[in-house]
Amino acid sequence: MSLASTLPGDETLVQRVLAGCDESFRVLMARYQTSIYRLAYYWTGNRDDAQDLTQECFIHLYRVLGRFDSRYRFPVWMYKVCTNRCINWIKANRRAREVVPFSHLSEQALELPDSSPGPAQAAFNSETRELLLETVKNLPEKYRVPIVLRYLEDFSYKEIAAIMGISVKNAEIRIHRARKMLYDLLREEFN
Repeated sequence: MSLASTLPGDETLVQRVLAGCDESFRVLMARYQTSIYRLAYYWTGNRDDAQDLTQECFIHLYRVLGRFDSRYRFPVWMYKVCTNRCINWIKANRRAREVVPFSHLSEQALELPDSSPGPAQAAFNSETRELLLETVKNLPEKYRVPIVLRYLEDFSYKEIAAIMGISVKNAEIRIHRARKMLYDLLREEFN
């Protein structure tokens, strides 16, 4: 029996938190800290702001946990709550911020598989990944967030729609447009 199979599920942890077990909330925080940090970073583009916003998201999640909507998987509900918190933070903090390249995020979270046999191909893959991530960063917010949720966080279209408060069709359209923008931007880069 693996350790993962002995750990309680998210919904069980939520129920325990609501019953007064703060340790269960610490387990949820540990489980999702990296994901929420990445989400905050995608919105802020700045490590310090992302760390602050991550803390704000968890404080807010703790306060609103009683409103968990069990129609959704916990991560989907959590991302929706945190996305709204990020939007509110951005509105309140519209100022010039130092932008840090996406490559400074967890390398493990952003690694693309390297099936190359040699160092030259590995260098090319690294440069290509960096260029792609920098290009994603330059997409307009309404297209950047769904493409990040789809391809870096692996959410379904339905889950993205729930997180962003849009229809599934709108999520599909935004991702399609984002891919087209990426294609056009990358084509310009290589021409």
